[in-house]
Amino acid sequence: MRQLLTTALLATLCLGLKPAFAANEAEIIFKGTLVTPPPCAIDNNQTIRVPFGDRLSIKKVSDGIYRKDVPYNLVCDNTSGRDWKLMLSVRGTLATFDTTDKATVATSSGNPGNLGVKIFRDGQPFTFDSPVEISLSAMPKIEALLVQRPNIELVEGPFEATVTLRAEYL
Repeated sequence: MRQLLTTALLATLCLGLKPAFAANEAEIIFKGTLVTPPPCAIDNNQTIRVPFGDRLSIKKVSDGIYRKDVPYNLVCDNTSGRDWKLMLSVRGTLATFDTTDKATVATSSGNPGNLGVKIFRDGQPFTFDSPVEISLSAMPKIEALLVQRPNIELVEGPFEATVTLRAEYL
C-alpha cells in the first residue's frame, strides 16, 4: 500500500512539473513578391556561325593558330528599378581531353574525341556551366580556338562543334 501511495504521489508531482518543461514556440512568416526577369536575346535568337575555313592544316592545329572571334549581340529589356545581375554562361558536350579548363566543346563530326573548340571569355578559358556576371555596357570578348587531343594525329575532313551561349538575369 505504501508503495502504491508513493507511486501515485510521484506521478502527481511529475504531472505538475510538465508545464515547466514545455517548449517555446514561435511562428515564422515568409513573404516576398515573384517577378519575371527581363528577357534577353542573343543575336535575335538566331544561330551564330563561326567558320574556321576550308583549308586548315591538320599539322598546325596543335600550334594554336586557328582562333576566331565569336561575333554576338546581346539585347536585354530595361531593368531600371530592379537590382538584377546579368549572367553569361556557355554549355556543350565537353571534350574528354580537356580535364583542366573544362572549356572545350567536342566535335560532333570530324575527328570525334580528338578535336575540339576551346571557348575563351576575355582571353581566359570560359568554363562550361559556370555563369559569370557581365555588364551590357562592357560585353566580354568571346573567342573560339581549334584544339586537339595531345599526341594524336588528326585525319582530313570537315568538322562541326556546337555550344550554347546563355544570358539571363538573376
